[in-house]
Amino acid sequence: RDSVASRGLGDVYKRQVDVRTTVHTREDAVARREEILAKVGDAAAFRRRGEAFELNAEELALYSELLDLEYLLDD
Repeated sequence: RDSVASRGLGDVYKRQVDVRTTVHTREDAVARREEILAKVGDAAAFRRRGEAFELNAEELALYSELLDLEYLLDD
């Protein structure tokens, strides 16, 4: 029987996870944030919908990136 117990937990954790690292200059990050805000239109409404978990997959990706950029740009 092929189960986690018969294979051992070590086999389960051998899967690789791809990690993507992006390096931004401050200017790149500001420009990307502006691109996202221009794409979503009403930024306040977009943020409210994000906080209420009312975004589709594409919007959620933009919202997540926006939050990341704002975190990195926070002075």
